[in-house]
Amino acid sequence: MKKIIILLITISLLLSLISCKGIGERTETDTEDDICVIPSGITYHSMNEYITAITLAQKDVSSELYNYRKVYIPIVNSDDLRLRYVNVQDEYIRFSYEYKRNSAEYFDIRIYRPEATFDGYPEITFENSTSDCTQVYDNGYAFRYNELGNSWTIDLEETIAIVDGSCELLLHLRTPSDVETLITFKELSPNTRITTMHNYNFINRINVQNHVSGEVLTVSDERKENFVSIIDTTEWEFFAKKCTPDLTFRFGSVYTGTLTIEIQYVASSGLLNNVTLGYHCYVSEVERVYLNSAFGLE
Repeated sequence: MKKIIILLITISLLLSLISCKGIGERTETDTEDDICVIPSGITYHSMNEYITAITLAQKDVSSELYNYRKVYIPIVNSDDLRLRYVNVQDEYIRFSYEYKRNSAEYFDIRIYRPEATFDGYPEITFENSTSDCTQVYDNGYAFRYNELGNSWTIDLEETIAIVDGSCELLLHLRTPSDVETLITFKELSPNTRITTMHNYNFINRINVQNHVSGEVLTVSDERKENFVSIIDTTEWEFFAKKCTPDLTFRFGSVYTGTLTIEIQYVASSGLLNNVTLGYHCYVSEVERVYLNSAFGLE
């Protein structure tokens, strides 16, 4: 009996693998319904979790679907807001944000999925989704504003993003420049690294510029080792943040070959901003105090 059960389980696994083949293995008789993509109805509670999932999906389907369909991630440039969740639906992906001081105030950014047409959803374009908008703007991206719904529609070339919700902040978004100051969009490459931990050992040619004093600082071996230890043991998150740095570290490493890495540091918050590779992190309070003292910011 046990052998029969094991045999049935094995057959089921083989059938599931056959039915979920990558795009690169499709034949002329395959349909778009055979494509395995990131499933709908799943909620992620951090941006890193979502990006890891979408990156794995890109790799699992040999990335053909996502190589020509751009995947956008919204970047909300405000320390007063935090991500509530990312919810994946068949038709769109919802990025929901709330005020830290009042979770009842929130707004959503819905980015529509061009591949939803494979499942019978109508094609969403900037033109056919903004017929009820009363004002039209053009500023980098194309924007249209719906006064009744207090929502913004943003043209992202092959898809659109809609910003709306019950947040008072939206009432102050009057122009495309206001929207762009708060929200920018980052295109996610299928080759984005899944891990956000980087090996910064063997740093060479380190150069530290103090933007407060205007000096270029000499870094001792001890301080270099301590700095490397901090950035090697900190969990980095996707994308660089907008900031006004107090220090800028420039160096090369084995990890990056001949590429010069530039990491900005903000003394007040402990933000480290890798503007070269597009990552950021916050050091601990003990590490923040050490960096401020070691590099003459206190």
